[in-house]
Amino acid sequence: DESVTIHMDCLDLCRREFGICKRDLKDGLSKGGFNRIWLAAAWRYAWREMQPLEMPSYSALADLPPHLISKICGFQKSFPPEITTMIQSYFPSSFFWRSCSTLQLIEEMDSAELHEVVTCSLSNVLCWSRGSVPKFVESGQTADPYVRLIMDSRGIKSIERISEDSANNAFRIFKYSDVFLIEHAETIKTIMVEFLLGMSRLHIPAPPEISIWSVPMPIENFLGLQSIQREVQLPISPSSRRFVAINLDPRHCTGLSFFTNMREIVYIHGHRKNGLPALETYRNLNAFYEGNLIWTYIPLTAEDKINAISVKRYIKIESACTITLMMKSGQPIIGTLPSNNQSFQPDEALYTMEKQHPLLIHNIISGNPISYIGLNTKPEIISHDSITTEKTPLACACFSSASLENVLTVFVFTDDSTKLCKGIMIEYSNGLKRALGQCRLGLDSVQKYNRPLKFSYATTKYSWKRHKSVYVSFDLENDLHLRDKKLSWKHYEMRGQLSFWFRANDIVLRVSQD
Repeated sequence: DESVTIHMDCLDLCRREFGICKRDLKDGLSKGGFNRIWLAAAWRYAWREMQPLEMPSYSALADLPPHLISKICGFQKSFPPEITTMIQSYFPSSFFWRSCSTLQLIEEMDSAELHEVVTCSLSNVLCWSRGSVPKFVESGQTADPYVRLIMDSRGIKSIERISEDSANNAFRIFKYSDVFLIEHAETIKTIMVEFLLGMSRLHIPAPPEISIWSVPMPIENFLGLQSIQREVQLPISPSSRRFVAINLDPRHCTGLSFFTNMREIVYIHGHRKNGLPALETYRNLNAFYEGNLIWTYIPLTAEDKINAISVKRYIKIESACTITLMMKSGQPIIGTLPSNNQSFQPDEALYTMEKQHPLLIHNIISGNPISYIGLNTKPEIISHDSITTEKTPLACACFSSASLENVLTVFVFTDDSTKLCKGIMIEYSNGLKRALGQCRLGLDSVQKYNRPLKFSYATTKYSWKRHKSVYVSFDLENDLHLRDKKLSWKHYEMRGQLSFWFRANDIVLRVSQD
């Protein structure tokens, strides 16, 4: 048996539009009815045992027909799509868009012609798209060697046979709301696909050994990753075979946001020019982790790209992992080490940027931390002897540091609820950038300082003195809202090194000017 969950408001909308009554239960799929609703809800999963894709809200907003918006609003003329896109950018989570998406689904389901269920091997499908009739590989016909499935928030969107060149070219043009599956036709002969009412679903022998990707992965990179998995025995289980691939070329990627919970890295977001922000992902994950999520942002520039990545996992410490990025501006570390004076033994995978278009790859497991992080190159595996952590001002904390010299611009991120500093971003005269603490883009208030001459901070406690944090200023004389506070300020000239230890709700700063 299989069950699905449907929003009550969506079900009520379907009930009204379909005109569901008792006879529909007898007629089955012949004219609307609960069966069509169930089919649409269940087949949102490309196969029965598939882990939820957990698509962001914007994935349901793509390609909404203007006439549906006009219908809901009561407009006589079709609503201009340009205006629709603008309104969506201001209210992406409005119930209105979910209503539009539901109405679109109802229209498609209601107009879909009922044919006999068609079931065949996935490798026999030549091409198919949602709402159409599939075309099959004829006997004696030579088809391209790879099969690509495109999936969105409603399930399988299309199936096609492609060549290796087509797969590589597709990597450069993709939609954020889609995920992809690419496999050689010979490896998926045992996978069956079922077509009904303009939709499709896979039937996969257990356990599934196919992977889905956030971008149309170039075949050469995909096959290379499979080879690496076999050689170094990476911990990829059937439930963790969904991957995100981030192009680290600074021409395309402006920065990386790492979301961590204690010693676990749970997600990595790649920022693109004119791309989608990381704020919605942060809010969803932070709610899941009960407000204990840490957001570490690493800016990337043409002058300061990533040269190598070190991934360290800590034996006998479950899910513990840190990432060190080797950059011109320094070596930022993501993640927290074991507590003070604790011994640990890390295994290190060192990836160097050997390829022209390096890809940072990690897997996604619903409700669990990342179990694999790497690049599309073979790593050097390094074993370390037991190491004992040094004592720090803040135990089990993340750490970042930056120079206070040759500073061009400073951005201070302040939590709106506490008015306390969360992070600092520094731009230097040579084009380099460093981010300290939590620079939560789009969430916190940001104060900009041009060519500052002094740095000041004051330590305080809040939330019934359970947490410690700081007020920060690079121009205290003009920051009247900070001067009025009865605090003990420390002042420094713009030289030396600023060290920044932070947890989800705690911060400790130190300035070294030796």
